[in-house]
Amino acid sequence: MKKLILLICLGFSFQLMTAKNPFKKTPTVPGTYGVNACAFENTTNKEVLLQLKLNEDQSFELIDNTDPNKNIATTGTWTLDGNKILLSNYSSAYAISNKWKIDPNYPCIKSRLGLEFTRICKK
Repeated sequence: MKKLILLICLGFSFQLMTAKNPFKKTPTVPGTYGVNACAFENTTNKEVLLQLKLNEDQSFELIDNTDPNKNIATTGTWTLDGNKILLSNYSSAYAISNKWKIDPNYPCIKSRLGLEFTRICKK
């Protein structure tokens, strides 16, 4: 009988730990996320290394200068799917991170493209 009660308590505890908080605020997604190149040699503070601007009208602008041989500047639309930001309707000669996850430590978003992991924060 004690084992049964213990199992029920463990199951109930697990349910409480994995349940989503209904009172948790949904972050405001639109804004400019990015990294300036000021930490690197031969750059100025105004030079953009990586920037994703999400506009209120569901459009976005992406500037990615992380690889000097593959400078990317593209625009398109974005949608919010739960805690994921999905980029679409863009044109780029190179692959871009088109799925961004809102970091629990908001105001940052993170993405993965192959083995490249990226985390950028709201400016």
